[in-house]
Order: sequence, then C-alpha cells, then structure tokens
Amino acid sequence: MCRASASRHGRKGNIHWPATGVGSRSIVRCPYAYDQPSYAHRDCILSAAASQRTLKWDYANATACPYSPFRLAVDRLAAFVVSLITFLIFFMSVHKLIELCCASVPE
Repeated sequence: MCRASASRHGRKGNIHWPATGVGSRSIVRCPYAYDQPSYAHRDCILSAAASQRTLKWDYANATACPYSPFRLAVDRLAAFVVSLITFLIFFMSVHKLIELCCASVPE
C-alpha cells in the first residue's frame, strides 16, 4: 500500500493523497475547485526494478486542477501593468517622432 502523502503543484496548490493499495488509482478533489468540481489522480504502482520491488506513487496528473483565485488575480494584474507600460512607451515614441517631424518643417 502506498502511504498517504502530499504534493505541491505550483499554482494549483497542495494536493493530499490518501493511502492507496497497489494497482489502484487515488482520485482527489482539486484544492481550488470551488465552483466546478475537478479532480486529480495518481496511481500506486509496483516499481519495475528487478533487484527490489517497492511500491511507489506514479506521476500525479493534476492538469485538470484550476489555479488559485489569488494567483489568477496576480497574473492578470501583471499582464495589465505590462500592457499599460508597453502602450505608454509606444505612445511616447510616436509623440516624440511627431515632434521631430513637425520641428523640421518650416512654417
């Protein structure tokens, strides 16, 4: 039986896996699945090493888990600030270019 454990999945939070028997799949609800249920899964397998066969957890599939709401807000704020700064730099460049063009034209 694979022991209970927890895994950290970046922006998706800590996922707590219960003890599971060999050949079984552990399915748990995602930490930030508030409004729509979504689940992650992980298999308990017997290692293929000939010298010593041990039980271990396979790769955890948490791709269906949503990001935390706080993390999404931070990402959106960062994207907005970057786009605003990019726009201001572009606007200032165009404004400076217009000044240079108009300054060289005699009246």
